[in-house]
Amino acid sequence: MATSCALLGKLCLAASFAVVYIHSGEIFPTTMRNSAMGLVSVAARFGGICAPFIVLLGDTVPNSQFTVFGVMSITAGLLNLRLPETQGKPLPETLDDMLDLKVNNKKMAGKEKIKHLYSLLESSDV
Repeated sequence: MATSCALLGKLCLAASFAVVYIHSGEIFPTTMRNSAMGLVSVAARFGGICAPFIVLLGDTVPNSQFTVFGVMSITAGLLNLRLPETQGKPLPETLDDMLDLKVNNKKMAGKEKIKHLYSLLESSDV
């Protein structure tokens, strides 16, 4: 169970890391994009600072570091699914444009959003 959780967590972590820098540049409006990307970078560095201490947790409670990393990574992967779709849409220029992305994303139901993501994956060349 611990190995499965660690592997699934690593998968979600890799996907989340790729999404953070690419997708966040498309979500934030031009007026605050630099500051927002700096904040995203700070959050990533904070995670990097905490990682060795989570690994040391495994010395106290065996295999607990895998559980912590797995749960955090799966949570990050699931939260990425809540980000608005930006494909084919212009970059937001103002805060109102950014809020419109969020409002339009909420109109799509959960199952419809997953079907849309699968259709995008199938149509891509990756």
